[in-house]
Amino acid sequence: MEVKEIYQHKSQDIDSEIFKLENGRLIIKHSSSQTNKLNIKQWEEINYIPKDYRLVDRELDKSEKKAIKKYTATRSELNNRSLPEKLIGKIKSLLGG
Repeated sequence: MEVKEIYQHKSQDIDSEIFKLENGRLIIKHSSSQTNKLNIKQWEEINYIPKDYRLVDRELDKSEKKAIKKYTATRSELNNRSLPEKLIGKIKSLLGG
């Protein structure tokens, strides 16, 4: 999946980036300090680009490419599961398994 645009937060204190993929999907990478502090996942799909992010002109590094590829593959696997598989997964996550 090709990344078309990269956005960074305008504040230097917040180290998160948004990647716009060629199909229009938006994926945000939160900093490790944010994930620990707010108890959120490092990679998430979002619906829009907040106004406090700006477009930057830079290339992806190898680790970012690998992480985005892994994230999009995992998300497509989750979307392709059958209803019973999804329900079993939800139940397991609720029970801590």
